[in-house]
Amino acid sequence: MGKWEEKIFDELKEDNLIGLVRNTKQQSFEFEFDYLKMNNITNDGNLNLLSMVKVNASKDELEKYALQKRDFLFNTRNSVELVGKTAVYDIESAKPMLFNNNIMRSRFKKGYDPYFINYQFKSSEFQERLEKIKSGTTSVAAIYYKSLKNIKLKFPPLIEQQRIVAKLDGLFAKIDKAIGLLEANILHTQALMGSVLDEIYSDGDIMLKDACILGPKKSEVRDLDDNLEVSFLPMRDLNEHDINFVPNEIKKISEVYKGYTYFADGDVVLAKVTPCFENGKAGLAKDLTNGIGFGSSEYHVLRAKENVLPEWIYFAVLTEQFRVTGKENMTGAGGLKRVPRPFLEEWKIPVPELSIQKKQIKRIVQIQEETKNLESSIQEKLNHLKALKSSLLDQAFKGEL
Repeated sequence: MGKWEEKIFDELKEDNLIGLVRNTKQQSFEFEFDYLKMNNITNDGNLNLLSMVKVNASKDELEKYALQKRDFLFNTRNSVELVGKTAVYDIESAKPMLFNNNIMRSRFKKGYDPYFINYQFKSSEFQERLEKIKSGTTSVAAIYYKSLKNIKLKFPPLIEQQRIVAKLDGLFAKIDKAIGLLEANILHTQALMGSVLDEIYSDGDIMLKDACILGPKKSEVRDLDDNLEVSFLPMRDLNEHDINFVPNEIKKISEVYKGYTYFADGDVVLAKVTPCFENGKAGLAKDLTNGIGFGSSEYHVLRAKENVLPEWIYFAVLTEQFRVTGKENMTGAGGLKRVPRPFLEEWKIPVPELSIQKKQIKRIVQIQEETKNLESSIQEKLNHLKALKSSLLDQAFKGEL
């Protein structure tokens, strides 16, 4: 195996370079070259090139900033979750690829394998060291070279580095394949739930405005004592694909009467803003403080009418068809798009007899519980596989692989 030695990062480098500054939003000419950004470097140390942007560059810039095979890439600054991510550029491309100024490119001296270094950066021990030299706020951070250059790495002889890389590549390929199959199983279980809902709620003939009251009037609680305590529901407390929610805040009615959305026990609360709407954020209000709730102005509230169960309304707005069509009918610009009230009013659902509603709701809940249990079991296996990858990395850099 040969003796391992410690080296600081600065001793390894043949060349380091911070990337090219380009404001892609202000380009007015035809774009020519792919431009690698921080989010193109994934958590597992690979490159994701599905969402590339393009920029133009001069001949001198191309000579300086074009990536070469085996270049080591390090996210130096920006959002906390992206800082410290690494990858090796190993893409064969007919055109040069450039990289932005939040990424540092390193080329190493002979004897130091960039793939080995990339794996070492992923080990839990090394990640802990990176956390200690990270500076910034809770949302934006940086790892500056003056701190990174003195961080220590461990190296066996080059041939051993290459053996370890090949071993990890093989093991990780098998683990990633298993992870992919499990993630596909989760999607299948979710699709099953979606197909059941779409089957039950297809061929609707009753408009939602005739099956429920849309936006019950706040005047219902206007004359109550100003100091009466009520539940308060911020968007973060409304769950995705889960009928139950628990408002964790209590406020006086005088604090929330103006500017917030009113609802009560038995009402269905539905997020109307993107992306919460598409993600299935909705729930049925139960056990509210004094039976009253207020929450985000980005809610639609649906109150079931006589002979319609509130659970029937909830599952109606959880169908894939409803959410996809609702997204297509959103109004507004950019990130402020919302599902408009007229869309809800005119959306048609079936409203069978109460006995049939109860029977179908029982069926939906049973299938939902089964899929949740299955998803939980699959997630446990996924967590085990991800922990195995971390364990293998730790073994590798202790010389035990």
